[in-house]
Amino acid sequence: MKKILVTSLVGLATLLPLATQAEAVKGDTGRFCPGAQVVKNLDGAYVERIFIAAEGIRNDGFIHVYADGVKVQRIGIPGYDPDYTFRVRRNVQEIKLTFEGTCARVLDYKIFTPAQAPKGPRYSRDRAIETSWGAEVLNLIDGIDDSLVNDDLTVDPLYTSVLKPLKKIAMYERASENERNTRSLIKTLRALKMAKIIRDNKTYMFNKLERGENEYLVADLLSILEDVLEHADVKQNKIQEAIDFIESELAE
Repeated sequence: MKKILVTSLVGLATLLPLATQAEAVKGDTGRFCPGAQVVKNLDGAYVERIFIAAEGIRNDGFIHVYADGVKVQRIGIPGYDPDYTFRVRRNVQEIKLTFEGTCARVLDYKIFTPAQAPKGPRYSRDRAIETSWGAEVLNLIDGIDDSLVNDDLTVDPLYTSVLKPLKKIAMYERASENERNTRSLIKTLRALKMAKIIRDNKTYMFNKLERGENEYLVADLLSILEDVLEHADVKQNKIQEAIDFIESELAE
């Protein structure tokens, strides 16, 4: 069932304008064992997504995927259901695969590099201050894919507990960015509400960082938390107090 879902998502991606303009860079395939490293030099090309078809030989194991030394994905390689696709969305000098737990057959390995990198896929503090944190949060959420769907088709709590409620607030925040200056109470209120969601889920997100899961996304969300608090001059343990104060000011 999962393979059907992943294959459908890959097929859908091929219909998007960005994907039709992407060049598929072929990575090395073959048999690799623990300790092996498969390195692909990209000379700073923008990587939209990576597709890997792999299967474990006899045992279960993992392939760790690194972009410029930072882990971007850990994929399980049992002896079945071998197709994996995930986004990277950044300029990369080098993609490296390492292997853990078992030898594996890499059946297919493609790195998709669009002719023109999309603007603003990663979080930018300067853009947030000029416009809103809502726009930046929506940029990040637009980058999620089937990697947040678990083996049993349940959705990762990163989406249900963090991204989904953030998206609702972010849509209101972005809608008001052209009508209010960056220091307005309403925009600050919504930014603090987003910061509270991130803060309340910090432990879970730090655990994901330690496991090397959704590393770029989690790191950007944690950066948003710190930048909102610095901009609003509010401490983490005072977020709800600041929210209550602004709501009382707006109610008058």
